[in-house]
Amino acid sequence: MDQVVQVISAKYPCRKALIQKLYQLFGDGDPFPPAVYLYGHISTGKSSILQAFLPLLNSSTTPTSWAILSAIECYTNKILFETILNRLTGHVPCAANGYASLASVDSMKDFVTQLARLPPSRSYIVVLEN
Repeated sequence: MDQVVQVISAKYPCRKALIQKLYQLFGDGDPFPPAVYLYGHISTGKSSILQAFLPLLNSSTTPTSWAILSAIECYTNKILFETILNRLTGHVPCAANGYASLASVDSMKDFVTQLARLPPSRSYIVVLEN
């Protein structure tokens, strides 16, 4: 724990309490909480700390995939669901795959079906901003 907290705290001074709390919630091998709400004033480092924390979490516990996305940019359910799936699986729409998403997801039912196909040996975190 100390190593992860120290590495991130060195980059983000005065945020050690937040970083320790994140590690308590996600870093000790226990099941993840169903939801965590990070809130605070604008431009206080919430997103930056999460972006630094999640890769270190992956190396210290069970394999973890995550998706960080802006809810404002995902203005339809289809875009939201497909973006989450693409990021959780590491799929990148590009010229080689015709800029196609991993799967066509038009509804919540399709999204849940696709989530059920993800490897159960991994843990998953979805971060929605804004």
